[in-house]
Amino acid sequence: MPGVLHNATLARIGTGDLARLGVLRGLPGIAVRLDADAAWVRWQGADSTIVSALLPAPGTAFFERRDGYWLPCGRLIPVDVPQDGFAPLESALLPQATPALAAGQASLAAVRFSIARSDRVQPCSAVVCSPAAVAAWAAMAPDAEIARLEACRSGNIAIVFGAPPPLIAGGERLWGQRVLLPLGWCAQPDLPESTLCEAAGCGPDEILLWRGGAVLVPRKAIVKLTRAAARLGARDGA
Repeated sequence: MPGVLHNATLARIGTGDLARLGVLRGLPGIAVRLDADAAWVRWQGADSTIVSALLPAPGTAFFERRDGYWLPCGRLIPVDVPQDGFAPLESALLPQATPALAAGQASLAAVRFSIARSDRVQPCSAVVCSPAAVAAWAAMAPDAEIARLEACRSGNIAIVFGAPPPLIAGGERLWGQRVLLPLGWCAQPDLPESTLCEAAGCGPDEILLWRGGAVLVPRKAIVKLTRAAARLGARDGA
C-alpha cells in the first residue's frame, strides 16, 4: 500500500464505482454514506485490503483522521467531510430482503433494490408475459421449439426460459441467470449476481426477478413447458 495512504480510514468514490464495495462485504466495521454523486466509505484503522480495493477507482480521494480533524492523505490542511448518515456496508449495497413465499402461493415475495439504464449488450435468457400469451404462442409453435423451454406461472404472469426464449406477443425480454433483469437495464448498484442474491436472501433454490420491483421465484416452480401445460396455465390464470 502506498505510504501516503497508510493512515487512511475514509474514502470518497463515485457512485458508478459502488460495485467495488462488493469484495469488501466480509470485512467488519465498514460504513457507507451514499450522496447524489459520491459514496463515502469509512472504516476502523488502517487496512491495506480496503485501500487496494478502492484505489483503482478513477478520482478516488482518501482521508485520514489527525488531531481531531480530517485531512486528505498527503496534505496538511483539514477539510470538511460528512460526519453522519453512514450505514453498514451490507445495508448500503442492498436493503433488507423480504422472505420468499412458498412455491404454490399465488403471489411472489417482494425484495427492494433498483435498476438503471445500461448500454451493455446481454444475451436474452427469459421472457415474462401473460399465461394467455404463452398459450397462444404454444398453440402455433412446433413441438421441438416448445420442448427446449421451461416455464413457471404466478397469478397473471408467466416466465418462459430459453436460450434464447421465444418471441411472445406482449412479452418483456430479460437477461441473467440467477438475477433476471429487463434487457437494456442493469442492477443498481451493479454488483455480481452472487452478491445481489446473497444480500437479498435469495437462496440457491431461488432466482431473483425484476418486475416493477424485485421478487423471489422458487426454482422448483420452473418446469418443462408443454402445449397442455400452457393451455392449463392460461385457463387457471384467467
